[in-house]
Amino acid sequence: MGNCLLMERNLHRMGIREVGHIANYDPKVLEKRFGIMGVQLYNHSWGIDFSQVRPNYDTEHKSYGNGTTLLRDYSNPMEVKIVIRELCDEICRRARTDGMQGRTIHLGVGYSKEALTGGFSHSVTIETPTYFEDEVYEACLQLFNKYYQHGVSVRNAYVSLINFSSDNEVQLDMFNYRAKERKQSLTRALDGIRDRFGTQAILKASSLADGAIAIDRSRKIGGHYE
Repeated sequence: MGNCLLMERNLHRMGIREVGHIANYDPKVLEKRFGIMGVQLYNHSWGIDFSQVRPNYDTEHKSYGNGTTLLRDYSNPMEVKIVIRELCDEICRRARTDGMQGRTIHLGVGYSKEALTGGFSHSVTIETPTYFEDEVYEACLQLFNKYYQHGVSVRNAYVSLINFSSDNEVQLDMFNYRAKERKQSLTRALDGIRDRFGTQAILKASSLADGAIAIDRSRKIGGHYE
């Protein structure tokens, strides 16, 4: 309780009295003042939590989600899309590990503190459940192209997959059965290589481009470099 009161007093001294104040504060200043707690405060103000989701399949509310606070403002939409693709890769791999396919894809984007609006948060539900990153990314791309305010810099991104069915319960389209079967086999092989040799063993070419975050994130454990 004492630590909470101390934190509250310190935040008040910095002019922070509401969640919105934290969301629009410089994350570097918060990290310097409060350490990892400052980073967590900033992320939570945007609804981002890096804790690994461990769904309980006996409940109705299940999700796989990943988000990131960028080290700088991204003014180039192509760089933002690279980050979104990498987040899709992460959540889909976790979903495949648990044998769960989702129908609802959620995308959240937080703008920089200089923007007049905070960002957007929207979802889309597809007809056939999936745990393939290209299909989840395609849905995110539709949301981004529809809701992104052009010319505004981005500082946060979050992707989640929900509305699940077990891998064993999903019925493959008879017309696309062979293609899906080959896709599953290839994806499982790639996942196996990453499980054995690390996430950097196989990377998309986009993860080597400016703005990519996958390599940097793979070097961290619990948000810290090894």
